[in-house]
Amino acid sequence: MIKLPNPLRGEASLKIGIVDVVVGIEFDRLAAYSEVTGIDEMSSVLQSLISFSPRRAKPALDCFVIDGDAIAAKAALTAADATAWRKSFTMAIAAHLAKADARGKEQPQGNVQSP
Repeated sequence: MIKLPNPLRGEASLKIGIVDVVVGIEFDRLAAYSEVTGIDEMSSVLQSLISFSPRRAKPALDCFVIDGDAIAAKAALTAADATAWRKSFTMAIAAHLAKADARGKEQPQGNVQSP
């Protein structure tokens, strides 16, 4: 049984066929996905996740599944999973960005000093 996703950590549930997984958006995972796919710009990385690219879906599962069977999910993946995919990754990305935004607001707003 997979764990429940924690949206405060940028996690969301995703059902691929009959396989349940939890995806998590974290900077290190985004960096790994960027490396595997050759996408450098953050906005392009995020858009490629939401768009359910057939060429990039399996590498995305390798990088972002934090609980559940990524191998079984990759084997079960079809075009019929596009809607669930988009919903899940949109939720996980939105949570990740909200967390980053909140963290930025917690930072002291002082003068930046040059070295």
